[in-house]
Amino acid sequence: MIPEFWLHETIQMPSLIKHFFYSLTGQEVQIISTGTWNPIEGPDFQDALIAVNGVRIRGDIEIHRTIDEWFRHGHHLDTRYHRVVLHILLKRPQHIPVSLEQQCHHVLFPEMITIPYSQWVLLMEHRSTHKPHYMRATTPKVPGLSQLVALSRQRFFRKARRIADWHHFFAPEDMLFIGIAEALGYPHNTRPLSRLMWEMPPSKLATVPNVLRHPVTLFQFLMYLSGLPAPALPPGQTDPWKRQGLFPVLKPHQWHFGGVRPNNRPRLRLASLATLLYLNAHTPGGLFAQLKADIEQRRPLTWLQKQWRGHLIRPMPPGLIHHLHTEQKLHPVPASTMGTQRFHQLTVNILLPLFYWWAVRSGSPGFAEYVQALYESYPLPAATRTLHRYIQHLQHHKPGLARALRRQAGVQQGLYEWLRLQAEPPVWSSVPGIIPK
Repeated sequence: MIPEFWLHETIQMPSLIKHFFYSLTGQEVQIISTGTWNPIEGPDFQDALIAVNGVRIRGDIEIHRTIDEWFRHGHHLDTRYHRVVLHILLKRPQHIPVSLEQQCHHVLFPEMITIPYSQWVLLMEHRSTHKPHYMRATTPKVPGLSQLVALSRQRFFRKARRIADWHHFFAPEDMLFIGIAEALGYPHNTRPLSRLMWEMPPSKLATVPNVLRHPVTLFQFLMYLSGLPAPALPPGQTDPWKRQGLFPVLKPHQWHFGGVRPNNRPRLRLASLATLLYLNAHTPGGLFAQLKADIEQRRPLTWLQKQWRGHLIRPMPPGLIHHLHTEQKLHPVPASTMGTQRFHQLTVNILLPLFYWWAVRSGSPGFAEYVQALYESYPLPAATRTLHRYIQHLQHHKPGLARALRRQAGVQQGLYEWLRLQAEPPVWSSVPGIIPK
């Protein structure tokens, strides 16, 4: 499934959007300004300026994969969407209801872009999985602290908006585990692990008979869905799953094995995911409710970290450890579901944006500000070569900024966002098969 945020990013990249394109009714359309990107609730871009047959119109822009999402998301009952003047669709609709057809102009995204759709997909996948050209030996000039803080907020809102997009398809518990799967797979196997949770989230997992009875059984089921070989799987164990219409959702070639650290190997990450899913299924209220109850107390960050560590860094079940040793002779098997660094990454990139979205959706601006403050002050240690290189570069002529980058995840995230923006426009020559028009 094409993520909706890919479309959000693309229409903000002038090199990828045609100067003129046509609506589904044959009107000539031009986006003069996308306006202000809206990170959470409401139209995706607000106060945009478009021209239709040369006549300028100011209003909002909304993006969907299919036309029915407008009604499935309740936009027809929400007054915030009355100012939408441009509705961008990924797929051509068979029919547009008269009321919606009269409200705004509808355009197809594949007809807006300057490259073939298949090449656009390749480009966006490349941007998601490959290091951009800013990962080079030279270290360009870094913006000041205030600009990095602003960029950090922009990045935070973008993460929250991406999670808000999941809400159209999943319950909060499912959204949480999609995020956990992403964090466990980082950096090489984020895509297959998150795909696994998209196909089999906790709500759907609960409908599979007997699979949650033991962590080893759950691990074997995830291995089966992953498409990876499972030599220790008992004969006939997959038969009930096949009769229920459950088949592998991935293939072995979709997993990354080269250059992966021992504890990050796919089987071990699937074991960690199985452990958390098993514990979640046997915890009253579930993991999301536990984490939410902690953060809603609005206690200091050190207290919250301690509470959340207890929920997420859990011992691997002895039976599962024994199974892993027996199956592949893996030595050593991790003692817990994740390490400290992985916990920090999960908190900054998934948990805090998730609960910010929850606060906004619940109509609690004070709670939303508290969550954003946690994000901006989170003391994440330097974890990447890129970050370490910039800290060393700034140590001599901007020591204050170097200290902020070393101590605050919020400032670090601002640097990462700035680096992401330095990669625009796309580096066509680095993407196989893509030729600029």
